[in-house]
Amino acid sequence: MHHAHYLIPLILTPGSGISAQAQDVLQNEAIPGSIGKWHAEGKPFTYDQQTVFDYMDGGAEVYLAYGMKNVRAVRYTSPGEPSIELSIFEMEEPAGAFGVFTYERLDAEAGIGQDSEYGGGMLRFWQGRYFVFVQTEQETPASRDAVLALGRDLATRLGPDASHPYLHGVLPNEGLRPLSERYVLSPLTLKNLEPTLFDNPLGLPQHAPATMGRYGNLGNPERILVVLFPDEEAARKGVGSYLKLRCGQSHMPAEAFQCDTGWNLVSALGNHGVLVLDAPDEASVRKHFEQITLKLMEISR
Repeated sequence: MHHAHYLIPLILTPGSGISAQAQDVLQNEAIPGSIGKWHAEGKPFTYDQQTVFDYMDGGAEVYLAYGMKNVRAVRYTSPGEPSIELSIFEMEEPAGAFGVFTYERLDAEAGIGQDSEYGGGMLRFWQGRYFVFVQTEQETPASRDAVLALGRDLATRLGPDASHPYLHGVLPNEGLRPLSERYVLSPLTLKNLEPTLFDNPLGLPQHAPATMGRYGNLGNPERILVVLFPDEEAARKGVGSYLKLRCGQSHMPAEAFQCDTGWNLVSALGNHGVLVLDAPDEASVRKHFEQITLKLMEISR
């Protein structure tokens, strides 16, 4: 079942008076002028880090937090058919493209680009430094086929695959809820996903990669976060300040403790912070912490 996404761009038609400045490695010529019987309405518009606020109806801050450089927008139309909107976000690094893809992931893999999803007339995927969003105003068999065909065509034009960020591999697989992993690059987006981090109690800098996953069945509150700090001292300090606030009392690093909502274990591991939150029992929280410890040791070898 498809659910609503919240970072949907508000597409503005050409001639809206907003200037478009385009400089990136993806040339306009690489964007298909047509897909089946759908044809592009003029040349692509490009919005930079300043003008993106004119282009998007909310959510621009999230894209910028993931390192957005610019976004290219095209509308495709065909007489008597619903229109199709294309947005291509160029990010500073592949980790940003992967991260913004995971931020609202809800639907099954569509087999386009490096990771993708399709549902309700909407295709999202990432490829290298690019995050791509294709949506039809109304899903019909023809418009669905055109959206997927446009995505497949574009994925081949956006350059080679990039590596997933290494933090993507540290979450324990056992019990990880499908499609629940979120990868972020800043405390701005992390606080949107984890309410106990709203006021940045970890003291994270503006750029702070982190991965988060939810565990067990829907409704189970257990989640695990692994955060990369600038250095070991920052990790120890951040974990210490967080533990003073959790459940209204102070706790020791790597100590399993219980709150009303479940069992917790929070600790620094080198320059990483590990937070296992609201697990069902002490054994689960310790097991997950040990699994992450082993994975981080493997990575650092």
